[in-house]
Amino acid sequence: MSSASGRRPGALLAVSIAALSLAGVGAPAAAQVLPDPYSGSAVADTVLRAELRYRLLGASGEDAELAAFYGRRGHVPVWFDAGPKPAAEALLARLRDAADDGLDPASYAPEQLAAALDQANSGDPAAVADAELALTRTLVRFALDLRQGRGEAGPAFVDPQLPETAPSARRLLAALGEGEAPDVAALTRMNPIYDGFRRALAAHRAAGGAPADEALILANLERARALPPEFGDRFILVDTAARQLWLYEDGEVRTAMKVAVGKPSLPTPIMTGLIRHAIFNPYWNVPEDLVRTTVARNVLDQGLGYLQTEEMVVYSGYEADAVELDPATLDWEAIYRGDLQVRVRQKPGPRNMMGKVKLMLPNPLGIYLHDTPNKAVFGEEARYVSSGCVRLEDALALSGLLFGDRAPAAAAGGEIERQVELDQPIPVYITYFTAMPAAGGLARREDIYGRDAPLLAALGHGAADTAIVAQGGR
Repeated sequence: MSSASGRRPGALLAVSIAALSLAGVGAPAAAQVLPDPYSGSAVADTVLRAELRYRLLGASGEDAELAAFYGRRGHVPVWFDAGPKPAAEALLARLRDAADDGLDPASYAPEQLAAALDQANSGDPAAVADAELALTRTLVRFALDLRQGRGEAGPAFVDPQLPETAPSARRLLAALGEGEAPDVAALTRMNPIYDGFRRALAAHRAAGGAPADEALILANLERARALPPEFGDRFILVDTAARQLWLYEDGEVRTAMKVAVGKPSLPTPIMTGLIRHAIFNPYWNVPEDLVRTTVARNVLDQGLGYLQTEEMVVYSGYEADAVELDPATLDWEAIYRGDLQVRVRQKPGPRNMMGKVKLMLPNPLGIYLHDTPNKAVFGEEARYVSSGCVRLEDALALSGLLFGDRAPAAAAGGEIERQVELDQPIPVYITYFTAMPAAGGLARREDIYGRDAPLLAALGHGAADTAIVAQGGR
């Protein structure tokens, strides 16, 4: 018997003979001949299961999930039946192409895996068990690497009520056990954005492209990797580098519009949320930094009439029992210097900076999508002007698509704030792609937030590649 597992052949033989005895085979051990595991006999099946069980006894760490998985299925193999299933070769092929995923194929030792399959073809139950576990371990490791973004590519926030998108060994193993054979394509399936970058990377390498344009593809491939394999039937995608929003329904773009996003000093984060409700005719609580730098400065320059014109009210704080303050009694110089903090709230109306509606995706970062009275910004190319939130070119049109007839009804009567719940929360994926595959090449976008360099460094690219990418690939 093979000793590929590293244990004494006699120990494996003892387990196999014991399994045969449990199966009711009563011949003396000295006369016992181990059956071909591919023969399909009950005895052969019992021997192979015993080999798997033995290898997983006392498993800990990563193998604890493996032991639980095989224990739940009675140690029935998933990769072998009457010989290796085609899925085994499908996994080998996928691993050999791992470079197209920005991963190192050597990390998954495909040739060693192929050698283990060759040994398993001998019919030795120990070799079959070794190959079975090697295939499963490698698939889990590869699928986890495939779906985990490195560096800053991952989101700063993911709504906990979203279907779990972060990969785990447990979920992968559960999916592995579904059906009669592993579906390698499904287990390693990625989202359409990722697939586009993967094809672009393969084409770039086939054409002998420069290592630095490649670094840019890899950086954005990593960002796409952090997105879930499936977005859902209805979702919103915001690309802050493109300053663009798309609403998708059933795989088709229902509408698209320009957006304005965070200024470089207050960048819009990469995140995934759920729009749960909208607030029509909203009040606007002016951010504390703007109270100091904008409101106080304008009061000092223009007088208290500025507050009346902008329909702003000053409160003692953000507590529920905060009281309205007389702005004439306040030291606006102290507010401007930051020595005195007050809350300033703008009333609903045509001058309100939130416009007619806020689309709320609750999150600790305070980010949401909203209307704006300043429509001129959408005629500009560089729309990095907000304090982090996403301003919409046509918020009412988008609200109408999401809320139907309730949107215009709620927006009527422009001075009354109304909250409208969404029947089915809608995922919002806020992304940042500094390049995107396009016909004839790669469409580049300015890395206004300076995120490419640290991401490339996290991926192991040297300073030279990083500098070239930062200079526009020249």
